[in-house]
Amino acid sequence: MNRTQRMNAHLLPAACLLLALSCPAFAQESPAASTAPVIVSAVADLVHSQITITGQRLTPATGSPTVHLDGTLLTLVSSSSTQIVADLPAGLGAGAFELTVSNGTSTNFDVTIGTVGPQGPAGPTGAQGPKGATGATGPAGPTGPSGATGPTGAQGPKGATGSTGPAGPTGPSGPTGATGPAGPTGPIGPAGLTWEGAWVSNLGYRGNDAVYYNGSSYVAVQTIPAGQAPPSTGWSLLSEEGSAGATGPAGPQGPAGTVALPFLGGAAFSDPVFWVYNSGVGASAGGIYASGGNSNSGFLDDAGYGVWGQGGNSGGGLSFGGPGVNGTGGSAVYANDFGGQGGYFGGGGSSSLAVNGGYGVQGVGGGSATGGHAGDGIYGSPGTGPSDGVSYGLAGSFAGNVTVSGNLNKSGGSFLIDHPTDPANKYLYHSFVESPDMMNVYNGNVTTDGSGTAIVTMPSWFEALNRDFRYQLTTIGQFAQAMVASKMSNGSFTIKTDKPMVEVSWQVTGIRQDAWANAHRIPLEVDKPAEYQGHYLHPELFGHEGEPSIGEMRHPHPAQRQQ
Repeated sequence: MNRTQRMNAHLLPAACLLLALSCPAFAQESPAASTAPVIVSAVADLVHSQITITGQRLTPATGSPTVHLDGTLLTLVSSSSTQIVADLPAGLGAGAFELTVSNGTSTNFDVTIGTVGPQGPAGPTGAQGPKGATGATGPAGPTGPSGATGPTGAQGPKGATGSTGPAGPTGPSGPTGATGPAGPTGPIGPAGLTWEGAWVSNLGYRGNDAVYYNGSSYVAVQTIPAGQAPPSTGWSLLSEEGSAGATGPAGPQGPAGTVALPFLGGAAFSDPVFWVYNSGVGASAGGIYASGGNSNSGFLDDAGYGVWGQGGNSGGGLSFGGPGVNGTGGSAVYANDFGGQGGYFGGGGSSSLAVNGGYGVQGVGGGSATGGHAGDGIYGSPGTGPSDGVSYGLAGSFAGNVTVSGNLNKSGGSFLIDHPTDPANKYLYHSFVESPDMMNVYNGNVTTDGSGTAIVTMPSWFEALNRDFRYQLTTIGQFAQAMVASKMSNGSFTIKTDKPMVEVSWQVTGIRQDAWANAHRIPLEVDKPAEYQGHYLHPELFGHEGEPSIGEMRHPHPAQRQQ
């Protein structure tokens, strides 16, 4: 569906009925589903006895698709990967039907076709909405013969402009006459140009799409990918910008227009009610710029938001509330290009003043009453496609230090560094050391004295932080017996060897007993919540490949709107 169709999808002819459709909940596509047709909408024109189907992957790689209505094969008028036009069976009446489109793989779509009822009385005229997009230009009629050109007379002096009189009152509207019978339908002529307005860099175009670019008009003579501007290959010049004429005298200045602030407006459309695009080029060619108001000088007073977005509410039946802000990065349209960020946020601060810089991103999850689940502050998942697990295809990447004030849960962990002996070509991994306890590990070397005794003294905070001490001793350089002569007491313990001057490598472990650890002790074994029992963090490792993981169940994605 191109931009003009999306903006005018709510303006249908009186003889056309929009067929009801339902969007399935988001699910990960199987390989077979990824090639099946996707039907977005179907519109029946009962006057011309045709049906128009829009969607994606509607045609096979070669050949034509097939369309059935309740098992009846329809005759195709035209077809493309995003639109099919087909003739309806003669004498088709109102009712519910099953529409099937096949490109080699079939997709069914339940539709309901109703009859056109009698026209009701005209209601009161509502407020005028925004001007819609310009429709397609029809074909030009034949040019008649030119007559002989007479001599040009001398130009007379320009007369003075008289003053504009006051506008008279608008008379009442007369009653609307009855609608006459529809005339016979004529044959369908060849397709004309489709006027798309100004060329937009992130949109692709099809044959007969016409655009305006740098003062001239062009028509696409073949399919044009996004980012390929006129007059490159595939574009044909329609009309070229002419030279500017002489500047005429300025008219009187009219009164300045006003917009009441704060502005509040709304509409009931299935598409966004406010569209803005910028056909300029460069990093500063943005779509919308918003600046919030300054804060007062009061203690911890907040300044105004630059942009404040609040998503719509859910509607029941496991539906989703809308996102407050939805950002999608620009596409990478050439090999080795980079896609744009879905959002860029930089905290405010100052490089010349001693200030407290603002957060780049602050995420706070939504709340829930007992029986539900509170929302996560931030959730990230990698993009589809190749990933090396190190530098690209990650759920999150941090270029500096990270602090976690709560527990860090993970399936595994390691350090990753440039390999010490081949740093240019290899990585080196080491796995974390883990235990069922909140354990700390301490070690060192000590040499016993002439009596075979050594005292190991720990930091002053050692016993306040740890409990349940365990010891390991290893002698170095000679066979000797070593033992812990006295356990930890007052921050030290004693080692005894059966020979003097023996070097001993020691290790002591302790279990954390600080206030935070005591309040947040890690449980060793827990039952999964009832709704996750029978499911896995990594289902593919337990013979359940293709099933959603618990992470995907906790973070379902609503179906994304076609952009």
